[in-house]
Amino acid sequence: MDPSDDGHIYSVTNFYGELRKINPETKEIEVIYDNLEFPSSVEVNDATGICYITEFHLGYITRVDPKIKDPRKAKRVIALAPPCTDNAGVQDGPHPRIFGSSFAEDIIFEAFENGDPIRIVHKGGMIPMSMQILKGPHGDRIFIKDFARILEWFPAEGRHETLAWGNFWAYAEDKAFDRGVPRINRRKRSPGPPAWRIT
Repeated sequence: MDPSDDGHIYSVTNFYGELRKINPETKEIEVIYDNLEFPSSVEVNDATGICYITEFHLGYITRVDPKIKDPRKAKRVIALAPPCTDNAGVQDGPHPRIFGSSFAEDIIFEAFENGDPIRIVHKGGMIPMSMQILKGPHGDRIFIKDFARILEWFPAEGRHETLAWGNFWAYAEDKAFDRGVPRINRRKRSPGPPAWRIT
């Protein structure tokens, strides 16, 4: 939710795909837009009244102008990021800077009104769950399964590359990595402390 300078609270509903305006004094709730795909956050630019919304599964940062009554013209996708865009942030003003985050790809990025590609401003780690080291033609290859991805880690370069994403529903049903990912033969581990540690 985002409280706005106009005295209202703006909120989205995941399952109904709605953007709502809430009057905290009268408790009145008005649906002001209803064609969103699992919206997960909203930020209002108080200077313009324009709402910036994350469409979680699609990886969109979407701009909705409530002043435009034609729903086909009120909404415009301004950025495409990896799936699970979970937060948006916007500066107030006529030419705001717009930011978003991707839960699955653990990035914070800047989005642009003109549709330019996103600019990653921060990249971190996402709850690693298991690691597998396999022999490759040019040395060891390190694979990590974290909360929502399978990725390959390149320690010499200090970077990783995502091989597959899982979405929220697949993760909840424990099927996040069933399809589209090469199977890795795992050795049986003996009981005891892990042989590696992520610090």
